[in-house]
Amino acid sequence: MSVPTTVFHAGDRFLPAAERLMRRVNKLPNGCWEWTGKITSDGYGACGYRGHRHILAHRAFYVEMVGPIPDGLTLDHLCHTLDTDCQLSDACPHRRCVNPVHLEPVTVAENNQRGGMSRRKTCPKGHPYDDENTLISNGRRYCRKCQRVHADRNSALRTARRAAARLTKQHSAGVR
Repeated sequence: MSVPTTVFHAGDRFLPAAERLMRRVNKLPNGCWEWTGKITSDGYGACGYRGHRHILAHRAFYVEMVGPIPDGLTLDHLCHTLDTDCQLSDACPHRRCVNPVHLEPVTVAENNQRGGMSRRKTCPKGHPYDDENTLISNGRRYCRKCQRVHADRNSALRTARRAAARLTKQHSAGVR
């Protein structure tokens, strides 16, 4: 009787983590390491790592090749920060970069300041971020025109609810 010689294994899960991660990388001429595995809806690479089924790939690379990310810090993609022509959206190619040399641990506030939000010249509705139309509160920028539209809409909704409540109250009092 012959014994089968084929060895079955589940993919590459028995390879060292660094080798397994590098199998899903495309090294680009600009120095970025593009993640070719799963991509989240926000445009970041994702993978299984050290018993976690879902972790952002750039975080896995940093931990594997540099060391732990200090508590209270997040990773900033320096390649994104330096690229002033980036589209600043979920399609940003730098979100897929997992090169540990392009990653720096920073506070969330610093990451937001360096990132696209501070480089945008207009709000999502197209109003300019200028001295007259920009409100800064708790370190964040807000569009005054959009804030006014939001406040007016909420005020109109509150007025309509109050009117509906009065009519309901009057109707119930008259039915008795």
